[in-house]
Amino acid sequence: MVFSAAIAASFNKSLVWTATRPHTSSVTCHKRIQSMNIESRRKLVPVISNAIIATFEKGDWKSLGYATETEHDIDRHPRLLRSLSWGDPDYDGCVFDMVEQIYDLNENNAKKLLSNDKIKQWIKDNNPKIYREFYDSGFVEPFIPKKQWPSDIVETALKDAEVLLATNGPVSAIDRAHTALHGYLKSACDHHFVPYGKDAGVTELYKNIRQNVAAIKEMGERSEDLNKMLRSLMSVLDALNPIRNRASIAHANENLLGKEEAMFTINIISSVLHYLDAKLYN
Repeated sequence: MVFSAAIAASFNKSLVWTATRPHTSSVTCHKRIQSMNIESRRKLVPVISNAIIATFEKGDWKSLGYATETEHDIDRHPRLLRSLSWGDPDYDGCVFDMVEQIYDLNENNAKKLLSNDKIKQWIKDNNPKIYREFYDSGFVEPFIPKKQWPSDIVETALKDAEVLLATNGPVSAIDRAHTALHGYLKSACDHHFVPYGKDAGVTELYKNIRQNVAAIKEMGERSEDLNKMLRSLMSVLDALNPIRNRASIAHANENLLGKEEAMFTINIISSVLHYLDAKLYN
């Protein structure tokens, strides 16, 4: 499993451990995990517990026990597996107790908990913020529009971009992310009765929305400064077109963006989509 630099930074602070086991050898995942901290524990224990509550069966507990050297603790717990089997209401509490015990036993167990496939997938699907911090700094939070679009172009492009980002990297996803943004802006104009030209691109569509939709104009505190930022964003969006056309795999380009620059571009598009959707449809 490849962890992001964030997990190394987050886990790099010192902590006085109550566990008696000595510090183990370094764990290499991209970055070295040196020591756990209280802040990480507070973040991870509830999330991991909820993931287990939602996904685990008896066999999953057995597998986790052997992976974390807690198989006897799990078997001997007076209620954990029994309450799971019978669907008893105290199961959630038993899970939290056991996750705390496993987590605190030694500093490698947090990594082992996060490495569990079911836990990882549940976190990815249900808590993108934690997933980004502890698994993948390049992860882009999925964008799910509040409005149901009359066309499936936006949805299809978003799904394609997500798959390409995960399988082939950010350079491959730029074209589909750009298409999703373009389709989203056109649909937003239609929804709010904002006129636009037949061949309007991303920049024109964004400009027309800013000029004609009241919700975008209402900025609250520091509105003047925020408007400066949004005006400057037009230049950023204008640069997306040549990047897509000349530095992505939308066409047979020989010179492509670097991975970091492509990820930066994807995150800009994601930020614009999240912001506009929150403003336009809240």
